[in-house]
Amino acid sequence: MDHPTTPRGKRPLTTAAMISFLCLLFILVMLPLFRRDVFVDRQALTGPEVAILIGFLIVFLFTVLSILWLAGRSLGQKPSPGAPLLALFGALCLILMAAEKVMVDEIGREMELGWETTGEWIILYGLLAVQLVYHLMVWRFLRRGAV
Repeated sequence: MDHPTTPRGKRPLTTAAMISFLCLLFILVMLPLFRRDVFVDRQALTGPEVAILIGFLIVFLFTVLSILWLAGRSLGQKPSPGAPLLALFGALCLILMAAEKVMVDEIGREMELGWETTGEWIILYGLLAVQLVYHLMVWRFLRRGAV
């Protein structure tokens, strides 16, 4: 249920923020649980791999939509304070998504070689944590109107 102060026009984006946030949490939990399916057994896509891929796609789409919405709020007649900085943070998150893809590939390659992947997992989870922070900041901005 939306916060009583959330204007009606923001409800779809608020809902999308929560769905995307839950997808990020799902990814954080599922990647280590199904690491063999995701990183080693690459013959065919399995159910968990498809679910994780859909989660990443939802996060990507939300990030793009939220950046566009924030940019619109920045350029309107009554610019929202904090919207430009939050849009820039969202752009950084888009760049970090490419880094997440690289880390996932690197983990898979090193697991196939039997190498230790602890450092890569730490970097991947750090990047995903930045995404979580962005989602929480957008959600707070939508509910309160400021960051």
